[in-house]
Amino acid sequence: MPGYDAFEDRNDSKLETSYEDWKAGRDSKRPKPSGRSLKEFMDTPATERAAQRAGVSKTQLRRRIVSQLNADGRTGRDFPSMTRAEQQEALRQAVELTRKQDKPRRRVKVVNDALYNSQKNYVERHGGKVIRGDKEWEDHLDKMGAGASAVGDTIILRNDATTSEVLEEVFHFWQSQRGDYSEFDAETMRNLRERDAQMYLLDSEEQYNIPKEENEQTKKAIDYYLGKLRGSGVDENTGLHRNQR
Repeated sequence: MPGYDAFEDRNDSKLETSYEDWKAGRDSKRPKPSGRSLKEFMDTPATERAAQRAGVSKTQLRRRIVSQLNADGRTGRDFPSMTRAEQQEALRQAVELTRKQDKPRRRVKVVNDALYNSQKNYVERHGGKVIRGDKEWEDHLDKMGAGASAVGDTIILRNDATTSEVLEEVFHFWQSQRGDYSEFDAETMRNLRERDAQMYLLDSEEQYNIPKEENEQTKKAIDYYLGKLRGSGVDENTGLHRNQR
């Protein structure tokens, strides 16, 4: 039919590898890097809407994206080499996995004193330290886009720390003390430890009366870390790369 292109609607990823790609050892089915810088990504309308929904500025959201990249061993300079899907996933993580968001935190249920003191005493008895409500450290958490953190044997908490935040960071302290998954590379170890921490929180829901809202966030976190393990070719149960099994 004149003027009709039979290949117009065909998905390029379904075509066979070209001679040039084959010769160069390139996988034609692998999504190509977007080439879009982090600055260009932050200026898109979709990203602006995401920041508005999260109740944060674009600057804060950018910091959270960079924090997620750093946790994965990358920097903002690596952003153009990511596919569009990977960039969107980085945005989703920055929005969904950050427990600390200005508006929502005003509605969080703060951990009760008895539980906090028992967890704090445990950490201190085992050579650790807990810092809570320190302005300088809270600014550090803001820059990280985090609700809480563990730096070595020191646990950093906000003044309005939640039950989940306290339990999770103390669990990470246990993991560090035991050396959980230290036989694996750093990224795999981190993802496996995070997976176990989120599962621990869900298992502790009734024991510590963890609020429903916090459990919903924990379920999202589990899905995320399992996806990270699978995405890097790691068996989510054994921690081994598929080519090692």
